[in-house]
Amino acid sequence: MNKLLSIIGILFFSNCASQKAISKIPGSDITYLSLTKQKDCTNEIKIFNNQDDFNKFQSSLEKSGPRSAPLFVIDFTTKNVVAICKSDIGAFQIKDIEVRKKSNILNLEKIEGYDNHSNTSNTLLLEIPKQINTLELNK
Repeated sequence: MNKLLSIIGILFFSNCASQKAISKIPGSDITYLSLTKQKDCTNEIKIFNNQDDFNKFQSSLEKSGPRSAPLFVIDFTTKNVVAICKSDIGAFQIKDIEVRKKSNILNLEKIEGYDNHSNTSNTLLLEIPKQINTLELNK
């Protein structure tokens, strides 16, 4: 019985240890591309790792004026692009990305005194390191 409890304890603590951040990518190393409006914003995160898929996404964004904004051309050999769709995304600033074994966490901080009543933008585009293929929000 003691052996069984010891094994369960070891498995539990090893699982907790695997959730610790392996490294952190500071917000200063994450390139801000744009804050824009997406038609169907469902609080999701999309990561693009090639220009074709990213171009399709860019063409789906709402136009802010009579003409479309120029398309971003990214070097996908070293970077990925993440689109974070959230209704109040403009009220946050990027703190860092915690790189973990099973998931990566984007940490956001609320901008003090920022009040976005206009609700004009809901999608944040960021250039992130190539190693990041999954991302979750933590605020």
